Amino acid sequence: MPSGDYLEVKEQDDIEFMVTLTYLDMPGEHDNDDVRTVRVMLKAKDIVQAVTMATTIDMVNKAEMMTDYINTHPSLVGKKIFTKDEIDNLRQQAIDNGVFSSWLMHPASAIQVVQYDKAQRMNDITLNDVMEHASHLGDQAEEFLKDIDEGKEGTK
Repeated sequence: MPSGDYLEVKEQDDIEFMVTLTYLDMPGEHDNDDVRTVRVMLKAKDIVQAVTMATTIDMVNKAEMMTDYINTHPSLVGKKIFTKDEIDNLRQQAIDNGVFSSWLMHPASAIQVVQYDKAQRMNDITLNDVMEHASHLGDQAEEFLKDIDEGKEGTK
């Protein structure tokens, strides 16, 4: 019999998570400063599984959205009838320019995962942390300006 440890994993309950994916500088997005935010509510065993599932779900969502590339193309807005050649040419241009791949493969800039039943508490903690940091901005600015006046700029 081989040596080593025998580990048995018991069935774990699923936990409901809210995963927020935020994409900055999203190719082709011209609203809201090229930002795309996606919230995915799902059940998973742990945070790692939740992130994996959410990014996969979003990849499928982006692929579904890309199927409407004709109606969103700037030169074709308002056009109702297309020939097969027009569609094929537009598709090939998008492929050649990397439009589909750059949009589909654009990585999330931030991922937030929270157990759904703890979301409000986590939001409160985050808000309090931001407010605490913001309350010191005046003092930090004053110290920075004082250092400039005293010629200490860049010494810290």
